[in-house]
Amino acid sequence: MLCQHLHVFYPDPRDWSIEDTQHWLDWATKEFSLTGLNVQQLIMTGREMCSLGKEEFLARTPPYLGDILWEHLDMMLRGMSIIQFPCLWNHNYRERLSVIFS
Repeated sequence: MLCQHLHVFYPDPRDWSIEDTQHWLDWATKEFSLTGLNVQQLIMTGREMCSLGKEEFLARTPPYLGDILWEHLDMMLRGMSIIQFPCLWNHNYRERLSVIFS
């Protein structure tokens, strides 16, 4: 199956633009079958999102959904995306870039 859209961004969420953050939220919503997420609460750069901390992040998201998103975000912050999510990684670039398919 070919992807219709390809979005490339730095694997460190702190480097994400608002567009990158929104794309990750859209991707995660589809990937993890999350419903009821109000993405308006999370319109911000990756640096702003990461600086929220877990409690404030969870306060902006519905129960359970926020936990899933926070865990994925935390794994990327700890550099685990290459281990846990190999499909998100592209080794062909000098600097490692994450690849998210929508």
